[in-house]
Amino acid sequence: MKMLAFNKHSSNLKVWSVEMPNAPYSNRCSQFKERYSMDKKGKIIRTWKGWTTHENAPIYEDMLINEVFPVVKEKGVEGLEKVSISTKSKKDEVEFFLILQFDCIESVKTFAGEDYEIAYIPENARRVLLRYDETAQHYELKNELVL
Repeated sequence: MKMLAFNKHSSNLKVWSVEMPNAPYSNRCSQFKERYSMDKKGKIIRTWKGWTTHENAPIYEDMLINEVFPVVKEKGVEGLEKVSISTKSKKDEVEFFLILQFDCIESVKTFAGEDYEIAYIPENARRVLLRYDETAQHYELKNELVL
């Protein structure tokens, strides 16, 4: 891959090559995008909700950060790029809203299996949740603005 850089102080334009260590992995996602006419970014957003008690909320959050997602990465789900954990405190419970960003749908399948719409909830997480969505929702990321 070639990249261009412009130094505004010296008016120089530099061109250099960049190694792509995950080329076979990147090609797999590119092939999927071409096959299914996905947006050029091809990133997939997966959302899911679960509810727990006020007492278990910090336990569950810690479990997500220090157990669940590190184990997911250890299992080789390289296409999981970002996890956002949001909460909403209610009278009798705390709602967790998770947003996972993947580089392509194939990475979602690596994470959740071929029947990827079924929610991925490890057994230790099930023990601290009151209830949870049985399925996850998936969206194509069209644009992202950083303001």
